[in-house]
Amino acid sequence: MSLGSEGPETEFVDGMEQLDEAVRAMTGMLNNRNRGVVIIGVDGRGEPLGISFGEDDVRRVREAVERSLNHLPKFDVSIGSDGGKEYLRIAAEGYEIPYSCDGWFYSRRRCPGSPDGKEWVTLLTCGMRHH
Repeated sequence: MSLGSEGPETEFVDGMEQLDEAVRAMTGMLNNRNRGVVIIGVDGRGEPLGISFGEDDVRRVREAVERSLNHLPKFDVSIGSDGGKEYLRIAAEGYEIPYSCDGWFYSRRRCPGSPDGKEWVTLLTCGMRHH
């Protein structure tokens, strides 16, 4: 069963080796929409890959968020399951924009070259909400 699709407030990440990318994506969503969900352990269609997660993974994600962001939003890290396959869910909400990740500001935008208009990218930005 699919966990939905990527969008302005949702990002799918294959595994823990992409944790830095996941935190950057969350930062971009917070800057654009004040909230975001990153799901680790699913493919691009939202299908769980069957990776096992434990409390060490939850702790590692919490530490990465706390270490990387300039100030912390309200966030939660939890292990979920769909059809017996686990995934790791990071949900964040914050209104103290701009947020930065490792000193850089990111923004979540629709990819202009995507044929179906559904691909989303996290871009480096100047940190100003409006120009």
